[in-house]
Amino acid sequence: MRVFKGRRGITGLETAIILIAFVIVASVFAFTVLNMGFLTTQTAQSTIQAGTQQAASSMQLAGSVIAYDTNDDNNVDKIEIYVKLSPGRQAVDLSEGKLIISYTNAKGHWVNVYNSTAYTNGCVVAEVTGDGDMLLERGELFKITLNLTAIDGSNAALSAYDWFKIELKPPVGAVLAVERTIPANVDAVMDLDAVTS
Repeated sequence: MRVFKGRRGITGLETAIILIAFVIVASVFAFTVLNMGFLTTQTAQSTIQAGTQQAASSMQLAGSVIAYDTNDDNNVDKIEIYVKLSPGRQAVDLSEGKLIISYTNAKGHWVNVYNSTAYTNGCVVAEVTGDGDMLLERGELFKITLNLTAIDGSNAALSAYDWFKIELKPPVGAVLAVERTIPANVDAVMDLDAVTS
């Protein structure tokens, strides 16, 4: 039997040092993996919250869509809608430049009629109940009036059986779209939710 002199085995102390090194490396690796997992979860949560805010509409209709024939020519030349805050939503800024209101009918599409420079008196947003500012908050009600003659004369006006759409685009949240059809008989005042065409 041969004996190798000058060779020594691994002692318990060296084994302990190697094990400690493995434990430290493993803990650093585990910390990195956990930290990245938490960061990814937080990013996903923020993305989901932002998506939910964009998907759900901040506003909803409060009542009927009212159409007016103000000059008795059998054409609708004014439309009124009322809006309130959707349940559980944050306040919405309804001031000019923040809220974009578009109007569409079979004759054309008018972008941002709530712009006093491009459409003088084309659209008026007024508070019905609230605290005096242009923020739509819980328990408040705003009236939006579209003067179709001021938007584009006879092109924007509506006759019997005409279809139209109004889109309210707030800074945050989904678009609130209101679509209706004018009935066969055009009256001076019409509740478009109550009549059938």
